[in-house]
Amino acid sequence: MKNITLKLAVLSAMTMLSAQVMATGLVALPSAGLAVSAGTNQPAGTTPYVTCNPTGNYGAQTPTAPSAGANNDCAVFLNTPATFTSVNASPVSGYTLIQSVNASVVNANGTTLAKRWQKTFRTSDQKMCVYATQFQMDATSTFDYDGTRAGTNTLEVNDIAFAGFSTNSSVNAGYYFSGAGTSSPVYRVGRSHTSVQMHSNAVGGASVASTFVLRPITTSAPAASTQINGPSPLGTEPYPNTATAGEQAGALSPNWVIFTLDLSGGPDEDGAPADPYSPWMYIEAACKDATPLVAGTPAALTDGIVLRQSGQETQPWVTVKTPSTYAPQSASATLY
Repeated sequence: MKNITLKLAVLSAMTMLSAQVMATGLVALPSAGLAVSAGTNQPAGTTPYVTCNPTGNYGAQTPTAPSAGANNDCAVFLNTPATFTSVNASPVSGYTLIQSVNASVVNANGTTLAKRWQKTFRTSDQKMCVYATQFQMDATSTFDYDGTRAGTNTLEVNDIAFAGFSTNSSVNAGYYFSGAGTSSPVYRVGRSHTSVQMHSNAVGGASVASTFVLRPITTSAPAASTQINGPSPLGTEPYPNTATAGEQAGALSPNWVIFTLDLSGGPDEDGAPADPYSPWMYIEAACKDATPLVAGTPAALTDGIVLRQSGQETQPWVTVKTPSTYAPQSASATLY
């Protein structure tokens, strides 16, 4: 994990864009997945994933913020220099803010792990919604994922998965990088429930380890209900480890949308300082799980959001489930 690189040129470009102008904007995530061709660190097949920001090696090094001209797949730009507490403009035209919750607390092991901001934007016919979420990891949290290691081992969040989209044949997803109010871009986003572990060629390395995959494919994937897939669940294995094809695969899961990023409330194994702020993450989908579309008001969903530490460096796997304040009406967090 490294601090974000923000160039003055990027900030200048962002302030010139209108409220609804995007780079590539939200990207489509069909429930049937996407075809991907073979390449470096990439087998051919069907993948749940789209690559968003290709810089920073999934947080092992310093990423470059998205701009109007580069590194902007999945990214949107708003004309307001919003912070994590105030993004009231929809990333898609035709939507109005209808719901908002601020600083909702995420607890784990009896301590505050993070705070969550959520908003819902909805069309006038009440059939389509954009669900927006941002997290701030708590820098004072005493949550310790490994009591056998010295000091307080702060959780590093590598993936955040959202439930509730099972009957949407396609959803659109993306993110807003809000300058100083964001610590990480989104590296990839997918229609999957499972986090697929990523290793660099070395801790803090510049490239992906040779047997690890940029966009996991579905071939040989474990069950869609699997939380994390990879070769190093304990964090004590060799680094980088050697992954089999099955350990770098991820099943399609129409009910879930997963964002890969890099967050923590304190320093982690590569020596970088805290990176507490997520970008605003957006999912555009029907407001109610029904076909054909019907009007709906989003509702709370127990265990509707899952934060995971998937061992991008030498950490053990950790999963934290928390309610989603706003999810499609009648949605489920137990479907995959």
